[in-house]
Amino acid sequence: MEKKIQNYKVNYEAKAIEVKEAFARKAGVVGSDEYKEFNELRKEYSDYQIIVIKRAKSTTKKKSATLKGITCEFLYDYAAKHEKGNSVEKFEIHKNNNASFLAVKKTFLEFYPEFKDLKTKGEWLYLANVA
Repeated sequence: MEKKIQNYKVNYEAKAIEVKEAFARKAGVVGSDEYKEFNELRKEYSDYQIIVIKRAKSTTKKKSATLKGITCEFLYDYAAKHEKGNSVEKFEIHKNNNASFLAVKKTFLEFYPEFKDLKTKGEWLYLANVA
C-alpha cells in the first residue's frame, strides 16, 4: 500500500487552501494527477483563496571541517602544559564559572594565536602534540 503525502491543507478559518510549492508546480502540468486533484479542490472550495507555501531554506552553512571533539578540557590542559603569562589564571576563572566553549576558545586563541588558522580537529591535535 502506497503512503500518500498530504500536498495541501484546507484552512477553514482563513478560507484558504494552502498548497505546497512542489504540488503547485506539478499541478501546473495539464493532465497530471496533481492538476486533476487541484481542480477538484478549486471546485469544492470555489470561494477559498489559494496560498502556495514555500519550503524554508536553511540559512546555516555546513562546515566540511569542524573542531568537533575539541573540548574545554582539551584547551584547559593545553594551557596548563604551555603556560603563557597569566593564561592558567584566566582558564581557572572560566572553569569556575562554567564558561561556554566559545568563551574559552576566544581566550585560548588570544594566548595561543598559532591555532587561529587551523580548521580541523586533526590540525589542532597535531599542533598540540608538536608544540
